[in-house]
Parts: sequence; C-alpha cells; structure tokens
Amino acid sequence: MNLILGIAIGAGGYWLLEKSKNDWQVTWLGWLLLALSAASIVFGIDTLAGSLIENEMQAGWMGLGLFTILLPTILGTLAWRFSIKR
Repeated sequence: MNLILGIAIGAGGYWLLEKSKNDWQVTWLGWLLLALSAASIVFGIDTLAGSLIENEMQAGWMGLGLFTILLPTILGTLAWRFSIKR
C-alpha cells in the first residue's frame, strides 16, 4: 500500500513541477503547504491501516477523516489561494 501511495505522490509532484515550469509560479509557502498536505494524506492512510490491523475501527476512520480529508483540504486551499500566482 505504501508503494502505491509513493507512486501516486511522486506522479502528482512531477505534474506539479512540470506545471510550475510552464504556467504557474509557486512560492516557498505553497511548496511547504503542499508538502504538509501530501504528508497528511500518507499519515491518514497509515493511521487507517494500522488501526484496522489493531481492530480499532472507530479510531481508524476518524484518523482517515481528519488527516486525509479535512487537513489536506484546508492546506491545499490555503496553498492555492495565497501562494500560486497564475
């Protein structure tokens, strides 16, 4: 599962780098917020997998909701709004 996550994040990072070379100007704050968002997604999925292995269903789904849905949405919105100049 971590291999698939790594491939997906790598492909997304490559796409973002290509777009930043051509169309977008991403500031250092944007890169920082986007990196935190990607790390949060990985942490949320790892939390879900670990909690399901330990038979803690509620903790796993709450971790997935917090770290994979809520936090990256907020960080991505901030990065898009304040640091990407089109």
